Amino acid sequence: DSAVLPAGPADPPPRAATVPRLGGRGAPPFRPMARALKLPLFEQRPITIDELRAATSCEHDEQVRVVSWARTHEAGFPGLRRLYAIPNGGERHRLVAAKMKAEGQRKGVLDLHLPVPRGGHPGLWIEMKFGRNKLTPEQAAEVVALRADGFRVEVCYSAEAAIAVLTDYLTCSS
Repeated sequence: DSAVLPAGPADPPPRAATVPRLGGRGAPPFRPMARALKLPLFEQRPITIDELRAATSCEHDEQVRVVSWARTHEAGFPGLRRLYAIPNGGERHRLVAAKMKAEGQRKGVLDLHLPVPRGGHPGLWIEMKFGRNKLTPEQAAEVVALRADGFRVEVCYSAEAAIAVLTDYLTCSS
């Protein structure tokens, strides 16, 4: 008689092939916060809010904070209702990227546009950057062209800087 034994604790656990890795296919494995902060792994200490933000934030997060601020302050600054983002950059499926390019998307267009005339400018453009990021050659050319056309153009490395630019722009006389 050959009896079939039920699976017991001696059996190996099922393979984790069906469980996706953090970050999706091909993404690097999750790094501990100490590593993201460039602290020695053995160093145990409370981290500051600024350290946490710097380790976990990115250009996207900063721009989301700006737009969120704008949406909650539209009553005080009615011009903010006209602030919009241009969805350039980012990782996309190649078919989506081809479709967007066919619709008119192009390299170098800045992140945020406020088409409200103030202080002799027909509008405001903001390019959000984070960390050590710099303007691409296409963005630098766009900045020069927009300024030549009379627009106010600012490159901001934090949400706070962009909010200050928006506030300053909207409070100057028309």
